Amino acid sequence: MSKIQNTSQLYNKVFKNASLIDLNLGLVNLVDIFCVGGKIEKIVKSGAKIFYDAEIVDLNGNYVLPMFVNAYCDSVEAFKNSCGRQLQEKNEIKLAQKLMYVKNLLAGTILVDDVSLMKEKWEVLKNVEQLSELQLSEISDYVAKNNKGIFLDVGRSLEELGTIDKMYGKPLSYVLEDFGFFDRNFALVGANCFDKDDFQVVENYCGRCVLTPMEDGLVGRRHSNVVSLKNYNFDIAIGSGGAFEIDFFAYMRQILLSHRAMFEDANILSEQEVLQMAFNPNINGYINDITEGNYANFMVVHKIESLYDNVYKELVWGKSKKDVVMTVAEGEILQKNGEIIMQNYPKYYKIIEELQEITRRN
Repeated sequence: MSKIQNTSQLYNKVFKNASLIDLNLGLVNLVDIFCVGGKIEKIVKSGAKIFYDAEIVDLNGNYVLPMFVNAYCDSVEAFKNSCGRQLQEKNEIKLAQKLMYVKNLLAGTILVDDVSLMKEKWEVLKNVEQLSELQLSEISDYVAKNNKGIFLDVGRSLEELGTIDKMYGKPLSYVLEDFGFFDRNFALVGANCFDKDDFQVVENYCGRCVLTPMEDGLVGRRHSNVVSLKNYNFDIAIGSGGAFEIDFFAYMRQILLSHRAMFEDANILSEQEVLQMAFNPNINGYINDITEGNYANFMVVHKIESLYDNVYKELVWGKSKKDVVMTVAEGEILQKNGEIIMQNYPKYYKIIEELQEITRRN
């Protein structure tokens, strides 16, 4: 997983009057966050301590949260889905990648798995029903030889599962197991139509499942069965997939609404649970938490008087990406009020203009 990097010089900074949310307990505390060298040195009660030789950033009581994690996206595929054409030239691909990063920043996301940027680390397996046994063996061997992770974009439709069952005489999960894909560092993307037998196979291995609610909605695909994933104790994350619309608040609402409507039970899935999915990096050694000693990576969300009885509901039902007023990486502000302020990084509108020109030429 790649992190959007801070490109400016690190120095001391205090983010004062921050309404820091404890996502485990649902509590909100007004604090000052003192950062040194990109890391959080101290978190103290707001106004309790005067910090010298530090830049002061007043957050005016707005919420401070860990960053969202885009656990699976593909900027090139997203451009193709949006504009109906495949990018070919390197400069065009770089523009799409930059646009994906900017859209993530604006949504409060600095940890991004963009597979078009990470081809040396990750492989994507999709359209399994169109591949021969030889091709599957070659992909599996290639992944193992190069010690790459693999996104298994599978189980999206009943047609795919039926075709595989006819070809091999066994479920898709068994086929993937036979070819050794579960022995790798893998992420199961979607698994929208997996059933009990499939989940029982996958739970024997160490991987994560990534939901792509926006992409599913755009193509009219059935949602992933989160209840089954929970029952089998899968580590669940959320990604934008092949879509450029990035709004994790909307993603969480989509997941909740689809399951509550299907089961007619408001308690089938909680706001706290989908928040945990949205903040879940599942990276070995990485802690997505705002605590002393960790890197100062967080977003600032607009706080207003709420109609909801707890902060989980307020975040999921009352917010959108437009409420993300600041995105911070290693103590440096990368976007503020919708403006990208990273040094040596093109402005949002410039990227849009260049991509629009490409689509006009084609």
